[in-house]
Amino acid sequence: MKHSRTYNIFKSRIKYIPSNQFFHYQWCNVMQNEEELLELKTLYNELWRDAKTMIRDMSQSISMYRFSGFLVLAFCFYSIYYVFNGYTMILAGNTNWFAYLSIIVGALATVYFIYSGIRLLRWHSKLKKRYARLIQMEETIED
Repeated sequence: MKHSRTYNIFKSRIKYIPSNQFFHYQWCNVMQNEEELLELKTLYNELWRDAKTMIRDMSQSISMYRFSGFLVLAFCFYSIYYVFNGYTMILAGNTNWFAYLSIIVGALATVYFIYSGIRLLRWHSKLKKRYARLIQMEETIED
């Protein structure tokens, strides 16, 4: 059976290590792995203890995307009003640069608000689908 080069190098190095040193090397690795497992177990216990709170916080954070999306779309209507207000100022004979600026800024803001609102609502639906199972598990976790 043909072995890889790494295996052959490892095998050749084992020959030159006295058995008690090799045992010590293995024992140190086992102890290090046990310490890492204890740290992971502590972390998982902490996560499990706070799981319901974390899921509730995550659910509220996801719902903030929906709220923010609708709020940004509401600002879109205000910016449309701002554009029409500038347009009526121009129709009334006001040729001030401020009227032209208000139309340009209002139009850009409207486009930005529409884009941002739709993007926030899409993120809400994406996150809600992604974490739906986790949010359902919130009800089964005991306090």
